[in-house]
Amino acid sequence: MKKYILILIISWLNLKIGLCQTGTKIGSEIKLDLKVKALGDSLIDFKKYDDRLLIIDFLTTYCTSCIEAMPKNNRIQSAFSEKVKIIPITSEKKERAASFFSKNEYVRGNQLTIGVEDTVLSKIFPYQSVSHVVWIYKGKLIAITMGDMLTEENVRHVLAGNDVSNWPIKNDFFQVDETIEKSGEQFFSSKLSAFENGATTHYKVDTIDNKVRVRITNAPIIGALNFLFNKIVPLPLMKKERIVLHVLNLERYDKPDTMPMSIWLQKYSICYESTWAKGMNQELLYRSILTDLSNRLGIEANLDQHIADVWSVNSVSKKSVLGNKKIALGIWLNMLEIFNPDFPPIVLDKIEDKDVLIKGGAVQDFESLKEILKINGYGLKVAKRKILTLFVVAK
Repeated sequence: MKKYILILIISWLNLKIGLCQTGTKIGSEIKLDLKVKALGDSLIDFKKYDDRLLIIDFLTTYCTSCIEAMPKNNRIQSAFSEKVKIIPITSEKKERAASFFSKNEYVRGNQLTIGVEDTVLSKIFPYQSVSHVVWIYKGKLIAITMGDMLTEENVRHVLAGNDVSNWPIKNDFFQVDETIEKSGEQFFSSKLSAFENGATTHYKVDTIDNKVRVRITNAPIIGALNFLFNKIVPLPLMKKERIVLHVLNLERYDKPDTMPMSIWLQKYSICYESTWAKGMNQELLYRSILTDLSNRLGIEANLDQHIADVWSVNSVSKKSVLGNKKIALGIWLNMLEIFNPDFPPIVLDKIEDKDVLIKGGAVQDFESLKEILKINGYGLKVAKRKILTLFVVAK
């Protein structure tokens, strides 16, 4: 009986709001007359929030940025308790979500009602990645954004009746125009343009007939340069210590901490596309692309060695340690860098990158990493070393 009712609800919604594969369009009138299972023994009745700014925050318990935003979203809900309703929604099973929210210290004080086992809302507002935030106000879908757009300032902006049509749109199904201006019989053609609202950051190289096409969509300039250089020489994780900028507008290349990523990308990301003769030498091809893109941006970009502060790993013992997981030392250290953005580059100092049996607990800072490496026969120190660096200079 419950499955039959669910089918009826979905069928009704298809007729009521014109549901399609790409979801409900921004600006459409919408009324969510449905209920969704919540943590605990209750149901979320969306009809109760027709008179409020309704913000549906699609997330998963394994989305780090989604979970990090929970305390902030709780504060926003508390500040606008009578005018706003923020509802986090997950498709995960109730038991999994309940276990996570009861055990995770970061969300233990959460007061938001969590929707679980969603199968309907994700069809109305389809997505491929989270966070995915849907804004509904006065019976209309006014915006679909990334989670960083959910701020107290933006909520006030909406409640004041201001236009949000210029906000960056999150549309995981956006189809990028793959055409490029014809250039007669010439193989080379290129174009550079600004942010394309609705598209996600994307890098792609493919072959069309007798041409190679490179397409970069809504990418930070540094991200685009790193993508192209990585085609020539494998790059390490390009953290801030590996980027040296001598440019007029620093904000164009390095996001300020005070600016949401969505807004920064909307303002400064680029779309670049070019075609080249098939069969070109790989290094020549990508150096030519880098030259073309750099000329269009008015910069010079190159890789060179640069002295920077690092954490240096050296071998201090040949003792074999029995750990519980075997992994290449370099890969393990690289993963630590990825998941700890505040760590500086971690380099191997005259030791081989070989498989080791890592034994020890969680790494949180320099001292905890030093202790784990010590157990495994390695030392760690803060040092200055020459590291591969991207230099960007304005012409």
